[in-house]
This record gives sequence, structure tokens and C-alpha cells, in this order.
Amino acid sequence: MRILLADDSRAMRTLYRTVLDRIGHPSGALFEAKEGREVLSALQNQDTPVDIIVFDWDLPEMDGPALMGQLKNLGLAGKVSVLFSVNRQQRALLPQAVRLGACESIERPFTEEMFEKKFRALRPLSTREGGSSKALRAVPSMPDTDQGQPFLARVPSAMVDDLLKLADEREHFTGAVLLRAGQICDSLHIVMRGQVELTSAGRTIRTTGEGDLFGEFSFMMSEPSGYTATAKTRVQTASLSKARIADLLRKHPSLHNHISSLTSRHKDVMTARATTIVQSDFKGTFDTMPFANVIQVLSIGRKTGVLGIRLEELSGGIYLDNGEAVHAWTADSEGEEAFYSLSGWTEAKFAFNSMRREERRTLMKATITLLMEAMRRIEEQAPSTPPSESAGLESL
Repeated sequence: MRILLADDSRAMRTLYRTVLDRIGHPSGALFEAKEGREVLSALQNQDTPVDIIVFDWDLPEMDGPALMGQLKNLGLAGKVSVLFSVNRQQRALLPQAVRLGACESIERPFTEEMFEKKFRALRPLSTREGGSSKALRAVPSMPDTDQGQPFLARVPSAMVDDLLKLADEREHFTGAVLLRAGQICDSLHIVMRGQVELTSAGRTIRTTGEGDLFGEFSFMMSEPSGYTATAKTRVQTASLSKARIADLLRKHPSLHNHISSLTSRHKDVMTARATTIVQSDFKGTFDTMPFANVIQVLSIGRKTGVLGIRLEELSGGIYLDNGEAVHAWTADSEGEEAFYSLSGWTEAKFAFNSMRREERRTLMKATITLLMEAMRRIEEQAPSTPPSESAGLESL
């Protein structure tokens, strides 16, 4: 059995060697790599094929998903066992590697005894050694979701790193209520560890696992949650306020695609709402259907036309082209300034008229980026809620 130890830390490689020597793996069967190019060279060497790789998730020049991609490209997926060494934040990114092939993980910091136990559980996948070709589970606690890959698995690693730096992390005991039905979710909650059960009227809707979200529809639409979220196990969450997301979108404009997709799990609801625009006059007031909700329904419905808005003697509007807000105006402003002003007319009346017309573009940012900034400004202007009345998460 040939084992590749890929870590830029000499101390970690020494720890691996010490343990592997103690459990009967001779030094001649152990190979080391400090960076991605050395790993690739070892994988391409047909004279000394690799059976197991112990791999630092963020190895210089090659991260976890990149390694799994190389194994797939070289035809080694399903033939080489992979044990990732990850930190707490990287653990939630494992689904990015899982979708490319079988792998296992161990979370740092760990002791020699912990590593030995984890390594002994590994089995070489290659049939060269008569091993099983059955895929190893990467995250045993990760349940399947109806949306495919968890949210963090779909977001590029660079964006995830910045996201987690801004997030507020909290630990929650089993049975803690994280979000109650009827509450408006004021933050985007990501499950970093454990499982969260979502229930409505005593029925389980789904179980959300590591790297995925809960409360995203309430958060995006600024409306009460239709379910209660409860910690099914001990849970760690990372939460982002609208202000933090607005900061992220300014740094990573392309993140708007991932944020916009948060309502995709609720496609049926959004489609039904968008359909009402065609079947009847789409009008109402922002106190019953919030500004963000209206804009997103029009966006998901890919509507083209004018959203007229009136608050007593004040008036303005937003022109959308194929669901994207391209122009906003009031009597004394236009562009972003007008968009943010209109978003604050919380008791205004609105009506949408489908039409196509030539409009000078005054909104250059993605609609979801504008919405997050608008919602952040509204929150800053709102009177603070006493802690006892705040809908917060129950934590340890």
C-alpha cells in the first residue's frame, strides 16, 4: 500500500509518519508532498501508483476540490482513497469534493490517536490491492436535500472564506428552537455542523445538514416563516445579516447569482406568485406585500414593465427588463438613490403594468445586490427591538 502525505506543514507530515510507522506502514511506502505540483507529479507516476492520500484541504496550488478533479481527470476516481485534513470552516465545504468522488475527512486540531483511528477506518479503493471499490462517505451526517448540493458547495471557495469571516457563529443544543413559524428570519442561517429539522403543523418538511440553509425564504422575502426550525442534533450555525451580505456583494458582485438562487427550493410558490401577474392586475401595498417581495416576484417571473409606486403625494417607479431592475426614479432622484428611497416607502401603494419601452439605464448593479443594500438601510433606520422581544436563536 502506497500512501501520499500532502501537507505544507512539516510538523503534520511528521505526525502522520509517526502514526503510520507505529501501525505497520514502512517508511518506504510513504511519500510526501508540500504543494500541488508535487501531488500531481506523484499521481501521474505510473511506476509508484498511490493507494491513499492524506491531504491538507488548502494545500498550496491545490485545494480539496482541485485534488478530486485531478483524480477524476486521471481516471483515478474510485481507485484512490482520500482523507482530507480540514478545519472547522472547511468542513462545510466538503460537498464540493464529494460530488467529484469518494473521500473522508478529519477535523483539525486532532491527536495522534484520533488520526490513527480515522486512518484505520480507511480502506484502499483500488482493486490493485484487492480492496473494495465501494465509495466512502465523506460527511456521514450530511442528508440529501431536494435542492441537490448544499448552498456552500455551490459557492466558490474564495467567496466562502470571506462569507465565514463576516458570519456570526453560534453553538446550539439539541432541541433548541432556531426559528419559529410566524417569525420573520432576520439573518441568513447556514448550518456548519449537525442537523436542523424543519416542521410545519407537526409534520417534518425536511432536514437541513451541513453547508445548507434554513429560513432563507423568510429572509429573502421579508415575510413570516412557514415552518419551525429545531436543532435535531447539537448544531453550529453561521449567520449573516442583510448588512453583512450587502458588504459581501460589494466585494464579490458575482455572488448575486448564488444569493438570487436561494428561493429556488421554493420554485412552486414563486411560480404561483409570478403567475398572478399575468392572470390579474398585480397591485397592492407594501405593508401587506413588502417591497423586496414584490421585486423578487417580478424578477423570478422575468417580467418586463413598470412598477408604479405612490405614497400620498409622492410618486416614483422602477422599470424592469426581463426581471432585472434597470431604471428607478422619483420626483427628485433617479438610479440607486431613487431605488433605495422607494424601498423605504413601507406603506406605499404599488401597481405593475406589463409593457416594453426604451429606458435609459440608471441601475448598474444586479437587482439582488440593490435589494440587500435597500433592506440593510431599512433595518438601520428601524427602531431597535428590545432583546426580550427579539426573535433570536437559542444557543448554548
